[in-house]
Amino acid sequence: FRESGYDTAAFTEGGPMIQRLGFNIGFDRWRENPNIHFLFPGGQVERVFGQGWDWLSRRRDRPFFLFLHTFQVHHPLSPPLEYLEYFIDDDVELSEEALDKARYDQEIRYVDDQLAKLWTQLENRGLAKNTILVLLSDHGDEFWEHGERGHGNLPYEEVLSVPLIMIGPTIAKGLRSQRPLHHIDLMPTLLDLAGLPVPDQCQGRSLRPFLETG
Repeated sequence: FRESGYDTAAFTEGGPMIQRLGFNIGFDRWRENPNIHFLFPGGQVERVFGQGWDWLSRRRDRPFFLFLHTFQVHHPLSPPLEYLEYFIDDDVELSEEALDKARYDQEIRYVDDQLAKLWTQLENRGLAKNTILVLLSDHGDEFWEHGERGHGNLPYEEVLSVPLIMIGPTIAKGLRSQRPLHHIDLMPTLLDLAGLPVPDQCQGRSLRPFLETG
């Protein structure tokens, strides 16, 4: 994207997404918001999304590629106080396991609201109509379905099945894939949707035909 004239930027929360491991390659602007604990980070979604918007708001009329990474929906779960009432019935005493699931959903709701705020900002600037938005995760979590909590165990569906949501000016609305899609397909898909050449060494395949026709 940068070689094709795009402004490129990334704002991350550290962990494995760090310059030392080469993730900054290809970005004009790279900023990490490191957490104290590598394995148990705390989310900073408002800071990261805010940095992303600040960068966008200062750019000129050039195409852009922006990568935002957050650990917000990640253990330890610590949603803001105003979200603690969601997904909980005050008349029912929850077990520790049920409360953990509720905290997970509260974090998701919190991030949803931050995404909505960012998208509204894009709409107000007139950028949303010509922007491709991709929402995805690297893994899911188990909640004791197989006797464990987290994502460091066997590759069950709870860990492997992750969200992949795409919105764009040429992407058909309401499509749901009945076949497995893969992270490796994302790079050729985005390049193809942007009208840019896909390198021969790409191992994934473009999903553009499916996304545009269903």
